[in-house]
Amino acid sequence: MVVGNHDLVSNGNDSYREMFGDYNFSFVYGRYKFVFMNTNSREDAFNGKVPDIGWFEKEISPSEDFEKAVVVFHTPPFDNDFDSELEEPFVDILTRFDNVLFATHGHLHGFNFSYPYGEEIPFVNTPSPKKKQFVIIKIFNHEFTVDLIGF
Repeated sequence: MVVGNHDLVSNGNDSYREMFGDYNFSFVYGRYKFVFMNTNSREDAFNGKVPDIGWFEKEISPSEDFEKAVVVFHTPPFDNDFDSELEEPFVDILTRFDNVLFATHGHLHGFNFSYPYGEEIPFVNTPSPKKKQFVIIKIFNHEFTVDLIGF
């Protein structure tokens, strides 16, 4: 579960933290590191702290603990709700270490598979449940497939 912009309105901050914990967290499964982070800059008035660039760089930095990373966030860096001052440093970290397999987000509500910053990092936008769709992402041997499922 990654925090979305609607989770951060009214008393959503407290409710989210009580139910799910920190906005930024990661774990290693096999040789993959899954990095979940808050990228909802608008809800923090574009204060220069969201996303947390320092934390992100530390999490993505190469380590013996993992070979590839998958980055999960809600608001993509090319969206108006992402702090434009942090877009370049964020994308630099995504591409710098050549260890991010893909990034996935959901803020745009519809399915999309794209390379918004060149051929280095694929972005998977997952659809809203309102669209009666979801994606299944399978990871194997440093490659992945994306299947769009409609119901």
